[in-house]
Amino acid sequence: MASCLPEKKLIAGIFFVILTLMVSLKAEKDTPRFVILHLDGISSELFRQEYKSGNLPELERVFQDEGIIHHGLTLFPGETEMIVPRLRTGETSQTGQFVAWGHYDRETSEKTTKPQIFFHLVDKFPRRARTNFFYGLPVYHLAAGPALVNLADLVDDYHTVQFYWFSTDTFGHFLGEEGTLPQLYRFDHYFGKLERRLDEDVNIIIYADHGMTFSHLNRVDLQKEIQKVLEEETIAFFKPNLYLKNPETKPQAAQKLVSQTEIDFAFYRKDHKTVKGYYRESELTFTKKNEGIRYSYKGKDPFSYGEIGYDGEYLSPDEWLALTHEAQYPATPPLLYWYVQNPRTGDVVIILDHPNMPADLFYITRAHHAGLRDTDLSVPILLRGKEVEHLYDRDFLWLHRLYNKIPALDIEGSEPSREEHQLAIWGSHSDRQSYRGMQAYYSPAYRWRIGGRVDRRGGRLWGERDIFSSYLTRFWAGIGAQYVHSDLEPVMSLSYEMRYQQLSSRFQYFRSYRHQDSYLSLSWDFHPHIDLTWIVPKGIGLTFSW
Repeated sequence: MASCLPEKKLIAGIFFVILTLMVSLKAEKDTPRFVILHLDGISSELFRQEYKSGNLPELERVFQDEGIIHHGLTLFPGETEMIVPRLRTGETSQTGQFVAWGHYDRETSEKTTKPQIFFHLVDKFPRRARTNFFYGLPVYHLAAGPALVNLADLVDDYHTVQFYWFSTDTFGHFLGEEGTLPQLYRFDHYFGKLERRLDEDVNIIIYADHGMTFSHLNRVDLQKEIQKVLEEETIAFFKPNLYLKNPETKPQAAQKLVSQTEIDFAFYRKDHKTVKGYYRESELTFTKKNEGIRYSYKGKDPFSYGEIGYDGEYLSPDEWLALTHEAQYPATPPLLYWYVQNPRTGDVVIILDHPNMPADLFYITRAHHAGLRDTDLSVPILLRGKEVEHLYDRDFLWLHRLYNKIPALDIEGSEPSREEHQLAIWGSHSDRQSYRGMQAYYSPAYRWRIGGRVDRRGGRLWGERDIFSSYLTRFWAGIGAQYVHSDLEPVMSLSYEMRYQQLSSRFQYFRSYRHQDSYLSLSWDFHPHIDLTWIVPKGIGLTFSW
């Protein structure tokens, strides 16, 4: 008993130091915290339908008809690559790098393709949110809910955390409304789990990037339609942009496309203040003067703006939105004017109208969001929190201006100054000598740790770097030295960590020239700074973090 006394005093001293540090810890919550949730492919119409029907009980519990902007308007075309970068800058589609999932540069004769655009877009995403793209795919979508719930554990450190719920869009394209709704209900369920774990002063922003048009649709192969009338006249086509060998022929090309194919609209830039286009037997014109845009037509008005009081005057974009936010074609004049005036757009911009839809991708069979209708472009925006309450009374809002309307929002967020320091101590009641050990982590900076471990196999000291992180997992790699089985040698370390709410696991692998060892531990976080840890198969202990 006497020989154990110094060891017990040492352990008691370690516990006292750790507990003193943990008691002194206070989360810095002076900086406003935001959780931003991107809900892909949900129109205002569909959201209102499901919300009023009681099919979104968690959203209804949290928002209770307060802080819901039913008529957010995204940019045309309603695509993720169009709105996500512009939310950060607040710019319209008249400027910006992306105009579609590809474009042609006439000066360099180079084509930028969908994979290139995709990787540029991914690079703009927060590092830990990049795996959200995979969560939009069948089977992988099952991981989206648990990952969403884990945001509650990160918002204190990062201040602004973002999540992209893509499965509503993916399943909607392939299965129609019957595919979208179950994914929307899953979002509602897991959002409820997340919200219950958040502090009351965390600000919540939920928005849809674009809508989705369902119903009976006629799939149109745009490439074939273009080839019918312009077979030898085109250089490239990236929906909705058609690039011509001779840009001077764009008025004639636009008219041919509308009059001789199933294409509904074709627009082109006449000059820096005028956009012209065709719709069946009608000629449409958008003219800019100062900050106002005027819409005029010859023939039939496809947008029926005269029925809601428009009389040919110049209106600012905000005035257009105020007038038309409940119309079937909301704010089409500024949306099209901005887009067609972008230097990267095609010589002719081609658009299908309901019930036509593009047949350009194999999985887009039951729904699309490529048009000008409210179901394509009108989206819900949901807000809760002190820093966003000034927007509660809005009924309509340009989506690309949302972040700019929230002065306290730092969309880039911040990174922790370091990782958690950790100390794990374990043993086995049945075989204390064989399964007694200790492991510690010291973090000098974010994504860096220095680790040390002592157990029955020997001792190790290593440094490691976080090389991949998501909201569920982290993967670390490093190098160091070990003294194992009487050998001192360099060692490589790999560590894979998974976490869901209070449960976590860690698999560690050490490899040297002569030896390799692996360890698995499972932990339950029963206190913010103390985990009950099982060192598989026999070790039980505690892990302290601060």
